Amino acid sequence: MFAGRVVAMTEENPRRDGMMSSMDPFRIEFAVSRSWKGPRRKALAARTVRDGASCGYRFEPGKEYLVFAYTDGGELWVGLCSRTKPLADAKEDLAALGRGKPPRR
Repeated sequence: MFAGRVVAMTEENPRRDGMMSSMDPFRIEFAVSRSWKGPRRKALAARTVRDGASCGYRFEPGKEYLVFAYTDGGELWVGLCSRTKPLADAKEDLAALGRGKPPRR
């Protein structure tokens, strides 16, 4: 669990046939400002899928989020049904979580 700003979004494995699926994966890179659980790094990447129809979370570049990620296959993933939300909308969560810790590396 961490707070961070989206610095890059990359579609992974784009299909050559031009077809799109709600399950197409995206890699989201974050500049981390605080951590509560998990790695304390200045930069983290997580994956989600394209569309909310497949439980993907829609991130916006440059926006800050409180991210509740889970590990699958050694990678961080974020889904629509987690408590992930824009940091500006996370006051209640932040009050319950406390200050968190700054990234170490």
